[in-house]
Amino acid sequence: MSTRIPTRNKTGFSEMEQLRQEMVKLLDEAKTHSKKGKVVDYIPELKRMDPHLLGITVVSTGGKEITAGDVQVRFTLQSISKVFALTLAIMDRGMDEVFRHVGMEPSAEPFDSLPPSLFLPLDRPEFRELAKPANPMINSGAIVVSSLIKGRTAQEKLERLLRLVRVISGNPTIRVNEHVYASEKKASERNWAIAYLLREQGFLKENVEEVLDLYFMQCAIEASCRDLAYMATCLANGGTVWGLSKPVIPREIVRVLTALMVTCGMYNASGEFAARVGIPAKSGVSGAIMAFVPGKYGVGIIGPAIDKKGNSVAGTHLLASCVNRWGWSLF
Repeated sequence: MSTRIPTRNKTGFSEMEQLRQEMVKLLDEAKTHSKKGKVVDYIPELKRMDPHLLGITVVSTGGKEITAGDVQVRFTLQSISKVFALTLAIMDRGMDEVFRHVGMEPSAEPFDSLPPSLFLPLDRPEFRELAKPANPMINSGAIVVSSLIKGRTAQEKLERLLRLVRVISGNPTIRVNEHVYASEKKASERNWAIAYLLREQGFLKENVEEVLDLYFMQCAIEASCRDLAYMATCLANGGTVWGLSKPVIPREIVRVLTALMVTCGMYNASGEFAARVGIPAKSGVSGAIMAFVPGKYGVGIIGPAIDKKGNSVAGTHLLASCVNRWGWSLF
């Protein structure tokens, strides 16, 4: 992986500038939907976010951008980090090894559900495959994936993940929000329960405290809409960052990420989102959404008021409006 972080292209261009006024109108309409959700309340630091915020950045694969709304806001990636933790784990271990530990199937259960191993007789070999976490985008699967990242300590693994995120975002200042990290570590009894269950049943081989420390830190990586849009544009461009000649993420990994984001990226609302919107996307309970149109655009959105499934209400509505207005859907 290249360690050089390219300078972002700060110039506009006419094709996207023509979309700006329409996007502002779509954002103003979508903003009214924020009252249908609420800011996540089980992570104390995230309760401070303004539920009425809404911002979007769209970046072309040529590195040019437009923005609308509250794009100056910084927020934590939360579950969006799972995309890049999976990327690094596959680069470290290979596709077959990673998916020996976690599945590729959508889940109809909430993202923080206990793994199915709790309900299956693991002494019977035919149930062992069914018992592993369904996919890398739910918490149980993401915890297992984080344990597969190479490094001697959680901090060393985090630094490798941050290096990847900084390169693909073009922002060398991206870091962990220590306040959110501490808040999550203290308030995440559910994730502790999931991790210890995975460990007890043999799906997690590493030390639980080390793995969860990395998991909480990766969720607390702080970014902006612009950062998210550039990360998404890397995926839209087949793993190549604007300004770099060689891919940062191998194309075959991007293909898998694309499929998993379509089928699993919006938690247990992914099927409906695929039918109604139809582009790869990953949400986080901070109200962030990262999405992309293959070969064309990357999108970063923040809208902190989320629904019961963990997705930004106004952000999802805004993304759907953009997709439908400009024909971005893959289907």
